[in-house]
Amino acid sequence: MKRLWAEVPRPEPRSPAPARQAVEFLVGTAMAHPGQVTVVPIGSFTNLALALAVEPRFASAVKSTVVMGGSIRAAHGILAPMVEFNAGYDPEATHMLFHSEAPIVMVGLDVSTEVHLTMSSAAIKYGCGATREIGWDLKELGSRRVLVVTNPVVAGLLPVATVLESLKKHGIEAVLFDRARIEPTDGSLLEAVEVARDGGFDGFVGVGGGSSLDTAKAANLYSSWPAEFLKYVNAPIGQGAPVPGPLRPMVGVPTTAGTGSETTGVVIFDLESMHAKTGIAHRHLRPSLGIVDPENTRTLPGMVAACTGFDVLIHALESYTNLPFLRRDAPESPGVRPAYQGSNPIVPHGMAVALNAPASLR
Repeated sequence: MKRLWAEVPRPEPRSPAPARQAVEFLVGTAMAHPGQVTVVPIGSFTNLALALAVEPRFASAVKSTVVMGGSIRAAHGILAPMVEFNAGYDPEATHMLFHSEAPIVMVGLDVSTEVHLTMSSAAIKYGCGATREIGWDLKELGSRRVLVVTNPVVAGLLPVATVLESLKKHGIEAVLFDRARIEPTDGSLLEAVEVARDGGFDGFVGVGGGSSLDTAKAANLYSSWPAEFLKYVNAPIGQGAPVPGPLRPMVGVPTTAGTGSETTGVVIFDLESMHAKTGIAHRHLRPSLGIVDPENTRTLPGMVAACTGFDVLIHALESYTNLPFLRRDAPESPGVRPAYQGSNPIVPHGMAVALNAPASLR
């Protein structure tokens, strides 16, 4: 099997076009062996696809394209005339790649776009009555004095009472902060941060909807790593500085089922001075544990339950239609890689679950 190598030099930042000589090499090779050449793109394929889109000679002469890892999908519409395989998941394509006697062009793209995808999952405890174990969970996490964050309405409901009772049972001192605001602002977050800084807490609990959980995350962040408020806020509104290290243990106890804040490393709020909604995003913000207890949503009003369902669907649509991570600029270092990198090969599976879940619950 003859292998030919074409390396596309690094283009200028944000340049969509790879080096011309590499494209000419590919076209020339395909024309010299019509219907026989197999192309194997290694790394990001987007820039090469844009260049080859204006080269009909290549599309008509190439035999097939073997894709390692599925990165061609972003350019599938441009390269539709080619046969698409996915050697990352298709054993037949892998066999063809390593046993074909036709010339194979190995294309390595040295580009300034992202090529690494970081994925991790949240720790979840699920089941009716799981909230009653939160005291044990926090004790295992090493907490002895915790701040329980919620809003004025949920503060008087059973979920908060259950949390406080469990904490007391396991010898954990608890202070209740019940002034979380629905749709938090920078002002309401700073109020919680001030309480957290002065309280000597070694753990946090958020009880309620996403707003209460996000408020608890912010209180944990700025009391663990004090800084000027805009330091961690997403650029360009804030500095977008990465969180320096892990935070204190936090447990999220959702009483709705829309945002999934108990599993995310995001705080969303309104910056009142700019009348703008922005946020803070970093993997260290993710709660240590999310307790998903159906008993906590038992009294959720029907309209609110319906709205949370739409919330789940919209988040799934956002993920599905987001810019593919391979088309984003590569970070200067792994430490500044964003918590949410863009759409990726896993997203379609989650989208299918979100669309099919209502049918499965009938």
